[in-house]
Amino acid sequence: MGDQDLSTELEGQGYQLTGRHSAVKLCYWTRASLTEGRDCYKGRFYGIQSHRCVQMSPAIDACNLHCRFCWRNQGWEEGGMMPEYDDPETLLDRSIDAQRRILSGFKGDPAIDLERWGEAQTPRHIAISLTGEPTLYPRMNRFLELCHSRQITTFLVTNGTNPDALRHLDPLPTQLYV
Repeated sequence: MGDQDLSTELEGQGYQLTGRHSAVKLCYWTRASLTEGRDCYKGRFYGIQSHRCVQMSPAIDACNLHCRFCWRNQGWEEGGMMPEYDDPETLLDRSIDAQRRILSGFKGDPAIDLERWGEAQTPRHIAISLTGEPTLYPRMNRFLELCHSRQITTFLVTNGTNPDALRHLDPLPTQLYV
């Protein structure tokens, strides 16, 4: 993340910056799973363990729409393209490391089930949905491949306005949300 003011603002909002254009933020349902034993709809319908899910973006604040009403920062040039691209392996490893840093503070909470907290240290799901348009990340195929090779399911959330990127996804995410 190049812009220091933007980096400071995002960190103040709870984002863990993991590269030049990527970040992790604790999902509401990950917290609820750890503190209350409640899971999101993915847990109820698909057996996803919310405490083992990482919410991240490989394209933080990058968007191809630039809607006037959007509250998100539109910090990059017109077209929303990222200036440089982080390596998919680094992106995945840093995302998992950031999630572990976020979760480290929960261990001292007496209300936390330590077995569940321990499981959370090995994520099994990645929701690529935090902010920005993830299909602008040109190495998405390799990122998905790496996740799947580690037995990590992937949930890709997109605005659907980059159909060429969607058409060329290989492998496909575990679930695609448009």
